[in-house]
Amino acid sequence: MTDTLGILFETPAPHVARIVLNRPERRNAQDTSLLYALNDAFDQAARDDDVKVIVLAAAGPHFSSGHDLREGGTIAEQMAPFDPVGTWCGFGCAGAEGRMAREKEIYLACPRDGETSQSPQSRRYRASASPAA
Repeated sequence: MTDTLGILFETPAPHVARIVLNRPERRNAQDTSLLYALNDAFDQAARDDDVKVIVLAAAGPHFSSGHDLREGGTIAEQMAPFDPVGTWCGFGCAGAEGRMAREKEIYLACPRDGETSQSPQSRRYRASASPAA
């Protein structure tokens, strides 16, 4: 079992990875670090050829209360410690532009250039599962 920034990664049975939101004291509210750790956990499971099933679970009485509105700091400060998953930019822009850049990166993950997936996790999984050209 691995514990990283509010995410537990477990292998409870052969071929099964369980990713657990582990912020029960915050009702598993999703802050920036938790979302990037969640993405990393999905990447870890997707890259493991022995994993056939991924279970997303949560510690405590609530699966997730949604976005953590108490994260604090500016958008640029929230995003600074992380390498973007997508090609989004503008996190330091004032007002709605900076907020929309963060939303696109973390929550929307809008498809680009013919992609059909709506999430960075499934885009990365598809890339890791594709045979080499």
